[in-house]
Amino acid sequence: MNCIEVNDLSKSYGNNQVLNKVSFEVKEGEIHGFLGPNGAGKTTTMRLITKLENYLDGEIKILNKDLSSYGLELYQLIGILQENPPTYFDMRVGEYLSYALSLKKLEISNTQAKDYVNEALEKLDLIDVQDRIIGNLSRGFKQRVGVAQAIVHKPKLVILDEPTLGLDPKVAVKMRDLIKSFQGEYTVLVSSHLLHEMSILCDSVSIIDHGKIVYSASINELNSSELTQSKIRLDVAQGFDIQQILKTSFADIKVEKLSQEGKVDSFILDNLGPRDIRPDIVRALNASKVDVYTLMREKNTLEEIFFKVVQ
Repeated sequence: MNCIEVNDLSKSYGNNQVLNKVSFEVKEGEIHGFLGPNGAGKTTTMRLITKLENYLDGEIKILNKDLSSYGLELYQLIGILQENPPTYFDMRVGEYLSYALSLKKLEISNTQAKDYVNEALEKLDLIDVQDRIIGNLSRGFKQRVGVAQAIVHKPKLVILDEPTLGLDPKVAVKMRDLIKSFQGEYTVLVSSHLLHEMSILCDSVSIIDHGKIVYSASINELNSSELTQSKIRLDVAQGFDIQQILKTSFADIKVEKLSQEGKVDSFILDNLGPRDIRPDIVRALNASKVDVYTLMREKNTLEEIFFKVVQ
């Protein structure tokens, strides 16, 4: 079943249209990456899904129920981390999570509430700082507190807007690992402009550019599509016009020279088509008496796929 369904969603601010018929789906239990450059429409889409802003055109469904039919109970079903975590910096971590949980108006006992808070503290590795004032924490810990408040009430859906933004690389890796641990327990919609990050985290992705969805698929579908077709790394002896040799046999092939080291020239071959043409390349090079040192397939990265899609 789909946890989120977005159909033909449009949004304008005055004459500025920021979303244009956006459509995508997120299955229950998966981590779905929402990718795009800054200003592409990621945050606006998330604010509409969470009813932090209103929309006039399109449809949003959460757990097969139209968003417009939800009242305050929506916020019992979803947890939200906005780009700037909504934390009270003068409160202590545990105190703040208890307060955030109380806002959800769940029908649970005080003992259960304490268990909910302790579970969130444990999941986000915050036990050791639960008595510290939030304002005195590092940015990384503040971000973890922001994620903790998003899951403290055990929601069905967790929405994280740029959760690693501004974190140093080591702390960002820790945050990714924490989010990855949510897989299967929550449905997670996570936005980022960091493509490498999404390739590590996600089960599926949607790519948005200039307010339009330009690609949406599972990672498995993406990996089997033509977008991830392999390139070839080629290292050969110097002294040969490799571009001319290969263009003669393969009219559409793209040959990019990478470097020249010692007596070896290195190239990347792209635009190869779906068929594995490595044996044909070897025959063409042998016919021209080219010494081949390396002939290795390399898949397109998510970043390269992104630029192919938006172009």
